[in-house]
Amino acid sequence: MDDIVYIFYTMIMSEKFSPQKLSDVRKQRKNQYENIWNGYANARRTLYPYEVPPWEDRQPYNIWEDIADHLDPANAKEIVEFGANDGYFHSILRYRGFQGSYLGIDIEGNDLPASEFIARQRFPGVDVRFIQGDAQDLRGILANNSFAYAAANFITYHAERPGRVLSELHRILEPGGTGAVSSRNVTNQKDTWEVARWVAHSHGFAFPQELSTDGKFIPAVPVSRLSVYSHFDIDETRRSLENSKKFRIRHQHVQDDDLWIPTDNERGLDDLGSAVESLLPYTINMKDRSEPNPNDMAEMHDFIHQHMSHYFIASGLKNQQERDLPRPYHISHVTQGFFIVEAIK
Repeated sequence: MDDIVYIFYTMIMSEKFSPQKLSDVRKQRKNQYENIWNGYANARRTLYPYEVPPWEDRQPYNIWEDIADHLDPANAKEIVEFGANDGYFHSILRYRGFQGSYLGIDIEGNDLPASEFIARQRFPGVDVRFIQGDAQDLRGILANNSFAYAAANFITYHAERPGRVLSELHRILEPGGTGAVSSRNVTNQKDTWEVARWVAHSHGFAFPQELSTDGKFIPAVPVSRLSVYSHFDIDETRRSLENSKKFRIRHQHVQDDDLWIPTDNERGLDDLGSAVESLLPYTINMKDRSEPNPNDMAEMHDFIHQHMSHYFIASGLKNQQERDLPRPYHISHVTQGFFIVEAIK
């Protein structure tokens, strides 16, 4: 099975397959990902390196761990996750004592063979599968009342119909089943939206909320009014769960955090640039209301890489001066939370 997964991975990732022994391939992949998967405590700080200033000797709060603990991983026999992505939550579950079967579902299928391959190497002998599917409609993939535990982590605000994600979660949970729903506020990283708006405006684009019905530009639209697909933030998630009469909220946790990113951290700069770039496809041309074409996206991509470091450094120097920090840090603000729910049927 590992050979099939790897061959499929090379096809998807457009890598040239060689007759190299699979053991060597595993070693190469292990070296590539060892900074992430080489231990539980280190994985927390590696994946979330920005949550704690280096002069504070403490582990960052990891919301994924908190969610996992509330799904009773040591006793759960099977868990399905909507929005599985790279399989990080699967690893957290295993580290928290989960021995059952895991099914990860994600709408983006290109990376799933690699996610499954890595999961099998990290946790030999476990029952783990990753499949492609849209969490808004999983009929034909998942049966009614088929899971006792399920999670929809940080995907509702990406969905065009976030209410459908909650409906599908309810449908596949057995009566009294436990679900986890997590979300972030759409303005959780205000600077990301502000930079995306600046890049878009520099190329004649804007978010739809910034244009009136007659096509005129509205310059005073606050960041809180901008969104990708929907404003399905933490408060709206709570209201939807309460008003649906399909769930009973057993536990909820919401927390504000600062992300401290050193200005000489290239990964931090890349992460911020990627976050900005992910918002730009949802802009429209201020003249003809058309979506950005590949050439437009390429130009904005180049613009980000040319100018992002200047913004990053200027922000860090300002914070260093205002907060009397030992070195310049770009500081981003995050509000995130989760709800543990019981399916009412």
